[in-house]
Formats: sequence, C-alpha cells, structure tokens
Amino acid sequence: MQEETLRVTDASGKLIFSTGGKWLHPLFALEDYIALHTIDVKTLSLEDKIIGLGAAALIIRMGFVRCRARLLSCRAVPLLEKYRIDFAWDEKVDKLGCMTEDIISVDAPLDESYDELSRRAGRSPAAKAATGEIS
Repeated sequence: MQEETLRVTDASGKLIFSTGGKWLHPLFALEDYIALHTIDVKTLSLEDKIIGLGAAALIIRMGFVRCRARLLSCRAVPLLEKYRIDFAWDEKVDKLGCMTEDIISVDAPLDESYDELSRRAGRSPAAKAATGEIS
C-alpha cells in the first residue's frame, strides 16, 4: 500500500481526497480530481507531506487558501505570503534537496511556473507529443 502524502478535507474534517506518491505527482492527481468534480477548493484544507516552491505554486494555482505541510521549505514562504495563503507546518527547512526550487521563482507568473512543472511531469501537450501520447 502506498503511503498517503496528500490529503484534502472539508471544514468538518471529512476526507475529500487523498493519494500518495513522490514529487508533485499527488498535486497533479488532485488537479485531475478537481477537474472532474464540482468543488469549491476555497472551503477545503490541503495537507501535503512536503511543500516547496513548486508545490506552493500548484496549490495556489488550484485556488486553495489553506494548507499545511509536514515539511515546509523556506523558499515556499514568500510565495504563500504573496498570495495570502493561510499556511502551517510541522517542520521547516531552508531548502529542499530538489531541483524544482531552483527552476521556478516567487516572481514568475503562476501560469509560467505551472507550464514548466507540467512539462517536467510529462503532462504538457509538448511533453506528451514528444513521448507519442498525443499527435
């Protein structure tokens, strides 16, 4: 059984979505789930195992206003603050050992960060075309 790394609950604490996985893949799975369901993410709370700069960009872009990290990168804090996200953490580190924190910036438009992260995750149309998934 895969470890749960991401969970979303409503105001009463009812579990709405959970998944496991590495890197940003659980957040992309959540994005797919949201696209298929009528959900007001502003009313939900998101908890992720690790929130770095890339995760913060995806969380904000999906419209969440509340999140908690078991491990939070200091590099994500300025972005979370910029978008006035209510965030909490169990442990904070200066930087994650992940290249994602170096490829996007707090000042980049969210759509640009999303496009780059999607491409790296193999989700963008260009990445899918390169692997033969779409024509």
